[in-house]
Amino acid sequence: MIKDYLLYFSNNVYKDSLYIQLKRDYQIKDETRFIQDVEVLYKSKEPIVYIIHHISRYTKIWMDGYIYLPSKILLDVVNSILINSGLEELEYKKESGFIIGKITTKRPYLDGFHYQVDIKTKTVNCFSEDELEVNDKVVIIQEGISLDEKRYFLNYNLHGLLIDAYLLKENDLSISDSSKTIRVDEELEIGSDFFWMEERK
Repeated sequence: MIKDYLLYFSNNVYKDSLYIQLKRDYQIKDETRFIQDVEVLYKSKEPIVYIIHHISRYTKIWMDGYIYLPSKILLDVVNSILINSGLEELEYKKESGFIIGKITTKRPYLDGFHYQVDIKTKTVNCFSEDELEVNDKVVIIQEGISLDEKRYFLNYNLHGLLIDAYLLKENDLSISDSSKTIRVDEELEIGSDFFWMEERK
């Protein structure tokens, strides 16, 4: 099963096609192969992208953009299509990696601010030029979590300070064109998944 992948759906971009990025680092294809409704893009004989065309024949996707925490129902449909095409299926995701946190400390640092953010299991360090307040609830990602097919976060050293989390901005998730940090509802639980939704039986 494929564990590391990212789904993207947009009728404006792919016209009724579900895009499945299989490799974290963006790569340019050197070969394409069609298997029924699935287009497979390869780089050096390794599959890097699956594109399921005419996805509305199988299921209706109501959202537009990246699907960071796909439901089991959607993945069951996707995996059925992949298996029927002789391709490797996708592993269920228990979490998106987008975590609700609460700012506990703030201090000026270089041309911005160093924030410590409580995400329940631990405290992480973030840097941002955006000024926030202690007790603001925010959304963070940690090392290895992808924002899109070209961008993912890696820990880095900022003049002796280890930055091990990234504060999400509104334009990261296409909420708006603003580069302001996302602040979330006070009632959301620290450590919870920003994209978690309860499935109805």
